[in-house]
Amino acid sequence: MLDHPGITLKSHPSLHAKVWWTSTAAIVGSSNASTNGLALECEAGNGWHEANVRINDTRALDGICIWFDDLFKAGYRIKLADLDHAQALWNARKRIAPTGMRLARTLFDAYRSSPDNPVWQRVKIIYWCDHLDKKHQDWIDTEVNEGRISRNISAYSECENKILSNDYVLDFSIESENPVYNGIWKALPLGVHPTSLRLVRKINLLSLSAFGRFKISDIEEAALSGIATSTIRARSESFPSLTMPCCPSCEHADRGDQCPCG
Repeated sequence: MLDHPGITLKSHPSLHAKVWWTSTAAIVGSSNASTNGLALECEAGNGWHEANVRINDTRALDGICIWFDDLFKAGYRIKLADLDHAQALWNARKRIAPTGMRLARTLFDAYRSSPDNPVWQRVKIIYWCDHLDKKHQDWIDTEVNEGRISRNISAYSECENKILSNDYVLDFSIESENPVYNGIWKALPLGVHPTSLRLVRKINLLSLSAFGRFKISDIEEAALSGIATSTIRARSESFPSLTMPCCPSCEHADRGDQCPCG
């Protein structure tokens, strides 16, 4: 289209709206101008629900025309280098979050659909048996009582190299014979963690790009608890905690195997 003499292609860095406009009608909605957005590839489009409205009202069309002209004047002309850059970004996006992926309902469903997705590097599983020492717990209590951190903040000690900022953590305590699932936690951003502590905040749902938001099901909780039991038996009874990546944990728990980590 760049070579067509009757077409001028422009882009605007702040434009996100999807508007199909002609002098007689316009369509406003969520669909991108792509095979996925237009449902031309049925399998790829299974993950998205689009909505669009056709507009025929003359006054509304006049307003859209003015809006479009203002954006068009403010935009920049697209060159071949811009298309090459956009293609590179799209290729990178497909590796991280494949377009059209159906949203997962559970953790194991998400893992089965794309086990090599880099997002799994941000999900960790921790099994612990020792609480924070008195010094660290006193620091947490003081920060909460003085209003500097909220009451849904907790911390892990000696995990700062294993749990990174904004990582998700599935927490299991193993103080008794049967592991107890304590929910999903998210590590706080950089700059707020004291030395030797990784601060985390309790959240309700695991939120992963390309997979959606979901809780850990009862079946998954039991499977991951089973991994804890087999892993603990293979280790010293005195270890304070064990932090593992989510990927091998999900794989072995989903199959009912013993986890080789430990």
